[in-house]
Amino acid sequence: MKLSETTLSFLEMDCIQQFGQESGKLIFEQAENIYQGLLNNADYRNNPVIQNHLQLKLFPTMAYYKAFREEGIKQNEALKYVRNETYKAANIQKEEMKKLGSMPFAYTFYRLGV
Repeated sequence: MKLSETTLSFLEMDCIQQFGQESGKLIFEQAENIYQGLLNNADYRNNPVIQNHLQLKLFPTMAYYKAFREEGIKQNEALKYVRNETYKAANIQKEEMKKLGSMPFAYTFYRLGV
């Protein structure tokens, strides 16, 4: 799995826009390497729900944060960048849920599924 397949699928483009072609690409590549390391060393406890949550939601943000810290960026600034990306991901999810909510009976089917 790659970062582009997670909730931060837009991260590479955002890094390049925010930090320039060279620096942005470097930060993204570091985040990708850290993400791969997290995937390879994770203990999912044979639980697909835990595995899904870690792979798609938690590890991408951790990898992005760790990439900043390895570049020498201070904790508060690194957290600010990570918050911006997670906020963007949450807004994308919000829009998807809004579309789902506008369909008749969608919530009923969702609730039954849960």
